[in-house]
Amino acid sequence: MALRDYGQMERDGEDQSLAGLLDVDAVRATIDDVVAAMFAIPEGEQRFPRGWWPSACCEPAATAIAGVLSDRGLGEWMLVSGKRPGESNGHMWVELREASGVAIYAIDVTLDQMSEFDSPFVGEGPSPAAQVFTEQRGVWRLYEWPYIGDEGGPFLENLRQVREILRDK
Repeated sequence: MALRDYGQMERDGEDQSLAGLLDVDAVRATIDDVVAAMFAIPEGEQRFPRGWWPSACCEPAATAIAGVLSDRGLGEWMLVSGKRPGESNGHMWVELREASGVAIYAIDVTLDQMSEFDSPFVGEGPSPAAQVFTEQRGVWRLYEWPYIGDEGGPFLENLRQVREILRDK
């Protein structure tokens, strides 16, 4: 996927391009590494429904991606969760945000589980999911998400497994 050109963005009184603020190649490589590591977790040991991918995998993917991006010094990525009006189920993706809360860059590797979208999204601005999941449930740092659980829970266990696989890589 190619990045859309938004031109210059203002940061600390100076104009800088996104490329000067974010190592996009490193971010994309990390996304690929995390997804590959999730699928490298031995069958029966994974803590996400691998056979359903991308359905029902947004939270494990988002938490693992946010954790490994942070590990690699690629920013503090926020977990973003929204739902469709009138529905209880929702969706989660990750965003790198300005201090004002504006999304600079979004990663939504399971976006294509929704019929409205044909592919995952990695690019500037918010995820296209924000146009469909318009009732925001919240925006959190990884370890502040109320459902992150403990080390034995599915999300942190998935992150631990991904980190272990990537450490050995």
